[in-house]
Amino acid sequence: MKKILSVALSTAMAFSMFASVAFADTTTTATPQQAFEALAAKGILNGYPDGQAHLEKDLTRAEFAKIVSKLFDLKEVTGKLSYKDKGYTATNWAVPYIEAVTAANLMQGKDTVKGIFDYNGKVTVEEVSAVLFRALKLETPATTDNSASAWAKGYAQAVINAGLIAKDTNFKANATRQLVVQAAYQVATLQTKPAVVSAKAISPTSVEVTFDDKTTTTVTPAAALVEGVPTNVAFTYKGFSYSVSVTLAAPAVTSVSIVNSKQLKIQFNSPVNTDTVLDANGELLNNVVTLDGTALVAATSDASFDDAKLVLTVTLTTGLVKDTEHTLTVDNVQNAQAVKFPRYSVAFKAAEAVVPSIKSLTSVTKNDVTRNVTIEFTEPVSFNSIKVNGKFVSGVATADSNYGAKYTLTTSEDLTTGQTYSVEVNGLKDGFNNLAQNIITTSVAVVRDTVKPTFTVAAVNEKTLDVKFDKSMSSSVAVDSFTVTYVDVTGATKTAVQTQLPTLKSDGKTFRITLATDVFEGNTSLTTKDLKVAVANVADTLGNVVDSKTATVTINRDATKPTISAVKVVPGTSNTLTVDFSEPVTGIAPAAFALTDANGNDVKTSAGTTITVATAVAADSDTATLTLSASLPATGTYKLVLKQDYLSDNATVANKNAAQVVSFTFTKAAATVNQVYATISNSLGGGVVTSSTQADRRVVVTFTEPDVIHGLSNSTGTYLDGAADNAANYTLDGVALPAGTTVTFAGTTATIDFTAVAAANLPTALKQGGNIGIGVSNVKTAAGSTLGYTTATVAVKDTTAPTVSGAFLTGDVSSNTVKLTVVFSEAVDITAIDATKFSLTDGTNTAAFDSAVVGTDSSRVEFTFTAAPTLDATKTITLAIAAANGVKDKAATPVALGTAAAVAVTNYATN
Repeated sequence: MKKILSVALSTAMAFSMFASVAFADTTTTATPQQAFEALAAKGILNGYPDGQAHLEKDLTRAEFAKIVSKLFDLKEVTGKLSYKDKGYTATNWAVPYIEAVTAANLMQGKDTVKGIFDYNGKVTVEEVSAVLFRALKLETPATTDNSASAWAKGYAQAVINAGLIAKDTNFKANATRQLVVQAAYQVATLQTKPAVVSAKAISPTSVEVTFDDKTTTTVTPAAALVEGVPTNVAFTYKGFSYSVSVTLAAPAVTSVSIVNSKQLKIQFNSPVNTDTVLDANGELLNNVVTLDGTALVAATSDASFDDAKLVLTVTLTTGLVKDTEHTLTVDNVQNAQAVKFPRYSVAFKAAEAVVPSIKSLTSVTKNDVTRNVTIEFTEPVSFNSIKVNGKFVSGVATADSNYGAKYTLTTSEDLTTGQTYSVEVNGLKDGFNNLAQNIITTSVAVVRDTVKPTFTVAAVNEKTLDVKFDKSMSSSVAVDSFTVTYVDVTGATKTAVQTQLPTLKSDGKTFRITLATDVFEGNTSLTTKDLKVAVANVADTLGNVVDSKTATVTINRDATKPTISAVKVVPGTSNTLTVDFSEPVTGIAPAAFALTDANGNDVKTSAGTTITVATAVAADSDTATLTLSASLPATGTYKLVLKQDYLSDNATVANKNAAQVVSFTFTKAAATVNQVYATISNSLGGGVVTSSTQADRRVVVTFTEPDVIHGLSNSTGTYLDGAADNAANYTLDGVALPAGTTVTFAGTTATIDFTAVAAANLPTALKQGGNIGIGVSNVKTAAGSTLGYTTATVAVKDTTAPTVSGAFLTGDVSSNTVKLTVVFSEAVDITAIDATKFSLTDGTNTAAFDSAVVGTDSSRVEFTFTAAPTLDATKTITLAIAAANGVKDKAATPVALGTAAAVAVTNYATN
């Protein structure tokens, strides 16, 4: 409903005083007391001498005059007495306010003949409505539905429509302080100009603006935004004028974040053309999202967009392992303007630390008792056990469990409706082993639901009907659960044949019926047809069976001709077009199309040959890919001509296309520049890989294009812009390369060399083996392509041999409690150690050990004897290792002990 909330300057209603009032976001979030306190803080009204608001009391006309004066910032009038009420004198506190509302033509006397204002009289709700109507200059509604007197019905309806007073209010009654306080608070809120918090260009034709009252609006600029150009956008919101400056960013993937072990979120900076990501079944297209080099497809993942088409959530069928390194790549995605997002690749570690919790817990049945409880968690989880009413229960993931977030629990005893039962979840953890430290204790109330589902029927098209229920339904249907009948040309009732049993859609509430019968019976003069849909023996998920009922629905014969909805040049090509149709079509062939320039002339190559459509292939039911006989010769506007009657839709009586000419643009420079990509590898050639050996501390980056820029500028002596051998274009573990790193370039390969970097400046992985993260960006080609930010995890082979850091002897020899602890430079594999190869000598006697064990610290190994050794603990003890190869580290390719020389033992033992 349209509301005019601006107030004329002539009445001095500027409302600037409200800019600093701490009003709540909306009146629905403020209690009457809170509204009173906010208004009282600005002196708009006062409490009573006892300090209370007394919102239950009726309001006098004098009190209302003061509220109106303060609310609309009217100037108090002194030195004038317009009324003849007893006590209406210059010393009366109410006189300046009454004179102010009178001067503003907002209020008048109750008896204009005798000049009586009746300032102590009660003000009615309809009188309040009339004043607000005048002050806010509201429009008179065309229709009214309220309890006001005839003279006030229009005023009352206007304030109802403006949301100031509730419809069910008794408008003839006296107005309470509470009613006026709430109305005044709403007026003040409406007249407070929200401040802009942020403004973001979503697309060339869409700007999202967020305000400090937590509201947002979408603004369409007067002219399409140009990428990279700051633009002022003017607009009106809630009656106020604004101007914001925004810059449309180039399409980009801005981030990839881990939701949990099975879900990733990919954030785009502009709305995505979802058809370039998901197929008709809502499943990922091939080679759009790849994880560790493998494309994610329907068999390995699910995917969905948010309503704004800015966030793609990918759910993996198999969860990621905590702390493992992965690389995710996004490619071949276009935004709503058919502009391709640059290829995006990022390395990440699979980890997050949010402990799972219970999202919902329900138990609903149509019977007196049940044995089922549904529990949903905040993410896919596992648990040790669940108890209901103190007894263990079994849990099975539901079909819509989101890969383990929702379970149906089955109890061993009946749960009674109306009763509440305890629920305990023990050992709850997510896929990253984030564990709920304590047993989660809560309760569930068993609710009885015996309400039968009801339904409505809607026609999707001439062959498809949707029967939508108001409850979640069982997918089980019989052959006669849905019967569709119609009246034929003879007046006889016939049953329409269905292609299959109706199927339950993903919302769990809607059954789709697909008809095989032509209910129009080939009569093209009929434009509509009434069908009767009988529904019976269908139940909700609790078993409540719908009442048998027949509904009538009217379907319209499909008489709409198929058309071209869009023509685009495939990014990166100059001779391939994508043609989108308004609906699925058949008959796609080269002969159906012709190509002209903007003036309708043939398009020719430099040799004078006419360019034609060489091939036309249906990419899917409503999209075709056209290949031209030669590349488009120049940047400009072209036209694709669709000849009439070549294409047919899938209507019962097929509709053929009309002739159509569609313009499209082509930018040669953008189409002929190949995008440069990079592959990061630890393969150094000749069978050598990146390793912790100093000479092998190198990483190779291979670029896809042969014209990658490299070297120094002859004019400045610095690296050329985008040079592949500029170390500033690379990162190690997310930060700049350490001092001493060199980058060389040859052919299409850059080599990052860490061999001259001081050990103190290297990450541990480059010295002892492990994983490092290498990033590269801003590398350019001579043709003008710029490498997007690309990262990858590089495995560094561990070539560092473990050494003995120390050894000490403890215990008593005679009581056979003596124990040797050997400390190695890194964790070692206990299974590879032969304890008998380790022996002690005191210079005279030698004793070999019988067993070796390792504790939580795998770099410390304890050796013990089965029988008391012959050793003199008072002498110098030396450790001898007979076979160095018995000690190996835990690298992927284990490295043996670096030396087997005798080791001096620190001796704490006694005889």
